Amino acid sequence: MSNTSGYVNKIRKTIDSMTAGIVRRGQGIRLERTIRNMEFEVPDPHSVSIALVFLPGSDISEKAISRISQRLSNNYEYKIITFAEKDTDFRTINARIIEADPDYVLFLNNIYSVSRNFDSVLLSTLYKFSDIGIVGALTYYSKKSGRTRSNLVKQVGLSTQKRFEKDGITPYYTLRQKRNEQILWRKSTELFEEIPSTDLLFMSFDKFREFKGIFELYESASLKYPLSDLCLLSIASGCRNYLNTSCVASINTKEKNKAARVHNRNVFRGRWYRYLSSREQPSFAALDGDSIDICGAMPANDSAKFWGDYHYALALKKSFEKLGFKVNVLSKEHWYDNTDSKYVLVLRGVKPYYRSAVADGRIVMFWAISHPADIKPAELSQASHVFFASKKMQEIFGPKISTYSSVLPQCTDQNVMSASGACAMSPELLFVGNSRHVYRRILQDLLPTEHELKVFGRHWEDFPLVYKHVVSEYIDNAKVASAYHNAAILLNDHWDDMLEYGIISNRIFDALCAGAFVISDDVPGIHELLGDAVVTYTDKNDLKDKIDFYVTHPKERNEIASKGQSLVLNKHTFDERVVDIIKVMSQTKV
Repeated sequence: MSNTSGYVNKIRKTIDSMTAGIVRRGQGIRLERTIRNMEFEVPDPHSVSIALVFLPGSDISEKAISRISQRLSNNYEYKIITFAEKDTDFRTINARIIEADPDYVLFLNNIYSVSRNFDSVLLSTLYKFSDIGIVGALTYYSKKSGRTRSNLVKQVGLSTQKRFEKDGITPYYTLRQKRNEQILWRKSTELFEEIPSTDLLFMSFDKFREFKGIFELYESASLKYPLSDLCLLSIASGCRNYLNTSCVASINTKEKNKAARVHNRNVFRGRWYRYLSSREQPSFAALDGDSIDICGAMPANDSAKFWGDYHYALALKKSFEKLGFKVNVLSKEHWYDNTDSKYVLVLRGVKPYYRSAVADGRIVMFWAISHPADIKPAELSQASHVFFASKKMQEIFGPKISTYSSVLPQCTDQNVMSASGACAMSPELLFVGNSRHVYRRILQDLLPTEHELKVFGRHWEDFPLVYKHVVSEYIDNAKVASAYHNAAILLNDHWDDMLEYGIISNRIFDALCAGAFVISDDVPGIHELLGDAVVTYTDKNDLKDKIDFYVTHPKERNEIASKGQSLVLNKHTFDERVVDIIKVMSQTKV
């Protein structure tokens, strides 16, 4: 064990020649041996272990690790954790730290070098304050950073700033690096900062576990938001974070992964927008137990009418209102608005949803209705309850998530999808759906065809055989039921991931409700749920044979259509689904 007074003397010299050269030429302020005569309360180093976590993207060469290791006080046990892959996910990172089981965790984000005895300096701050959560270090750009003017101060803590996306509607909080070196001239070397650093952070392992590590839905290719998230968790738990200005580190390079940065900013928005915008947790008593937010991925503009989620949300709204609920239908720009709703129902389609990092009394439910291949189990685990649109989807995701779930297939609005009278049998074939620049399977299997075909949908220009049959890019939702009802055959198919997960298209429920006759690809579970109310096909020849038969056999066609309509009206309406959702709401606690 080293003599305490011996390494206190070393700490007094922490601002060495590396630090002495820091210059902010534009302001004429020099950081030259400004911290002197420092006294630190140093803990007993006996049996103390520190995990040095070189985060993904850091230089982990033998030379780099040695350069930083030489700056340690060597008074403790050190556990070096490195990641060879730059895109290592945070689930893996957290697991590696937990496996190491240290007393303290030191995060190094692309650090080139650091002042001497930095571990003892940071540890002394943790021991100095009883309410402390995380300690950070002052950082600047090294000559290796590629910056035109190296030695510029990079971070003296960070602040949050509210901004809006280019649409002028979507609010979010960005992170701004503080670079005011004037604070370094203050007498105190420990300064309160909510986010002291995203380059070098130090915390106890107990706090790391209390905060459940770094939120795993962030991407590790950009670290500013994930590490800021960890700091805000500390603040929200009642701790105080500090910047120790006597610990100085230099940074290798600047982050350049824009896609990861934008993704992480969206995650940060979901987790922290309400907290940062209010700066106090909403009172549980203020939430309305008879109010629900329905979150859909549609935009807040006229193009929402092209989104199935929009019409889905409106149908849910009507069914909830019949039972006395107040309903807010929220587009993606307004998902995290501070409403008074106690309940949140997320229609998980093309956009992921991120629950508030701070408990706010809301009960969040997910209804996974599409894009299953894009969904991560960790996202679903945020919810109090998950409704899966198919049994197969529940079987795949259920063992991977840490929350309750049930099966809730898609459905229809019987008031909108209502049509009467005899079928006009015109056109012979109808397809309603967008291309998304993909040659849809059933049209590929069909064309060319001698039968009359009409197509409604967008983005078919790349497929001439389909495009010549396009009547319009859009069919008004109020006219859809009539179109379904009067076509001799409505053609339907499923995206690859919906086939894989057994999610039956909402269009099938709408069409059957309208009295349509449907031929679809064979999605798993369709006959278990709907019996023989939907005709399925296996290949091109089978599709052609069934079209030829049912176009010329209206009696058989009408019997199947009538059976499907009766089944859906009795078992698969939004009114039925909302009753099931409310049962779950009544049984779910915060």
